[in-house]
Amino acid sequence: MAGLWLKIRTVPGWIWPLAIGVVLLLLPFVGLSYAVTRQIELTLILALIVVGLNLSLGFAGELAMGQVAMYAAGAYAAGLVNKAGVTDIWLQILVGASAALVIGLLSGIPGLRLGSWSLAMTSFFLILMVPDVLSIFKDQTGGRNGLAGIQPRHPSGR
Repeated sequence: MAGLWLKIRTVPGWIWPLAIGVVLLLLPFVGLSYAVTRQIELTLILALIVVGLNLSLGFAGELAMGQVAMYAAGAYAAGLVNKAGVTDIWLQILVGASAALVIGLLSGIPGLRLGSWSLAMTSFFLILMVPDVLSIFKDQTGGRNGLAGIQPRHPSGR
């Protein structure tokens, strides 16, 4: 057992994340069921949120919780583009990332002047605003029930 551990430790540290990334990229082509694929997607989404919290709280030492609002903005923007008939996944990713970037800049630039609990409270109120904004634009967003009628994704948009 100790010999196996020593062999694993001799592999460079960047190989493991690369191998996991390649496996995750190839999983959709393995032919897994929808339920398993959905669970993997949700796990990766939650892992991204945890990484964002780790960056802000763990490395920077600031309690900022606005990442959830940025994820929501990106997800709804990509969903609205899809409902408009654009099924190209790369364009949806670009639109979603742009929407998250705009929300991040709008909430982050004033947050640069704040620190400690002031930053935590403003980012928390950003999270509290998401359901209200969804309710205001209920005809476009579906309100608190979410978007309906999303087309299946396709890499080339067909």
